[in-house]
Amino acid sequence: MHGYPIQGRRRGGGGWDVRQQLFIRSQPVLLQVVTDDDFDLDTAEAVCSDEVLLLPEDVLELVVGLVDKSILSRQDRAGCTRYRLLDPTRQYGRQRLHESGEGDLLRRRHRDHYSWLAERAEAKWFGPEQVAWNERIYAEHANLRMALEFCLIEPGEARTGLRLAGALWFCWVGGGRVAEGRYWLDHLLARATEPSRERAKALWTNAWVATMQGDTSPALIMLDECRDLARSIGDDVELTSALCVSGYAEHVRDNQQRAVAYLEEALAREDAAGQPSAVTVVSRPILASTVLLLGDCERARALCEECLAMRDAYGVPWSGSWALWVLGLVAWTEGNAEQASSYARECLRLKQQLNDLVGMAISIELLAWSAVDQDAESAARLLGASHTLWREIGRPLFGFPPYVARHRASEEQARMVLGSRAFDVAFEDGNSLTCDQAISYALGESRDSRVLTDHHRQPCKGFSRITCQASPADWGNPDTLGWPSVRLQRARH
Repeated sequence: MHGYPIQGRRRGGGGWDVRQQLFIRSQPVLLQVVTDDDFDLDTAEAVCSDEVLLLPEDVLELVVGLVDKSILSRQDRAGCTRYRLLDPTRQYGRQRLHESGEGDLLRRRHRDHYSWLAERAEAKWFGPEQVAWNERIYAEHANLRMALEFCLIEPGEARTGLRLAGALWFCWVGGGRVAEGRYWLDHLLARATEPSRERAKALWTNAWVATMQGDTSPALIMLDECRDLARSIGDDVELTSALCVSGYAEHVRDNQQRAVAYLEEALAREDAAGQPSAVTVVSRPILASTVLLLGDCERARALCEECLAMRDAYGVPWSGSWALWVLGLVAWTEGNAEQASSYARECLRLKQQLNDLVGMAISIELLAWSAVDQDAESAARLLGASHTLWREIGRPLFGFPPYVARHRASEEQARMVLGSRAFDVAFEDGNSLTCDQAISYALGESRDSRVLTDHHRQPCKGFSRITCQASPADWGNPDTLGWPSVRLQRARH
């Protein structure tokens, strides 16, 4: 590469165009902050514009010039135009960033832009644009990760990082990046220890993530601190969210009566506030699965139907997908495997659309439970597929005793019907599927998983590269672990 890749322009025989020079100065930082992914025009404007000499509207013209010179590539995806720096220019951008001396300032602009974007996405996520914003945050993952990394390593920025990581709770919990969320939240909470609203929100977010990984002991410690902190600073919103997550953690811990108390208090506070949130709405299917374990199928069904009505009213499929899963569990508990499978597949389609890794795994698990009586080979493959997904999350089925016991019972039943060798072949067949292949098989789009299997397993699009590997032993044994007696019993007809 000879010289700087943008040719300057002259105006009226005068000096170099000042705007072009400013963009040249800013370009190395733009190139650096998007080295791992593409970016949109909003990012270019936020990072490069100084609102004085280089205005936001100028940036479009200059970006188009870079596309014309084949320095940036352009791609239209899902109604949004994104740009990507071509590889030969990346190292040049890094070098110019280092030489400019303005890296910290412009990285901070980049961080501020993505903090704003995350908070906007969180606000829009509880509403009819949930799927669209889910896709937007997925597309911006590399840039969000870079913003979080800046907050983590730059002195004095940890509290801002907590705010960003907390705003992204829906990405960690419902967007397939459980292990990565735990990584950022653990490290940022360790650095920003002063009492604050940002810390309170990060605490319940991290507790939710930890519970999904089956790590309830630290989750409960974080929730104790969160509730106390929220009360001390008078933050009703974070307190209500903390109560919701506390109910979920106690549910997974198999302390169902305490879970009910927390969840009902959270819903009472929602009612008093007169406005639900994405967190409080999903408390209904959590409460439903809790009362189902206590033997109240009718209340469980009513809570799920209430959640589905709110899904339709607010346009929020994520909470509704969990209601569908619990309705499937109700149907399975009542001995209706066909209806359970129908609910589980409907849930799985939504989970796939939202890239909810935990939801995909547990939907496939319910399909396996429902299939075992009629098609043991399919059940074995589904159990293998579920096992693959849990490796990317943490402890299978959250380590939740009733669900783990049901998994083991389904495995034993399928093994008894098929024989150990045939079961192992079918299980490994499912275990070798990619995420998308597993979903296709579970949805009945292909009834022979062997046709789908390849030798290069790739994760689902939302899988984090920061993963928690679970071994077969992590399925646990309720007897050896001292778990209480299992109450999730299926009706026999």
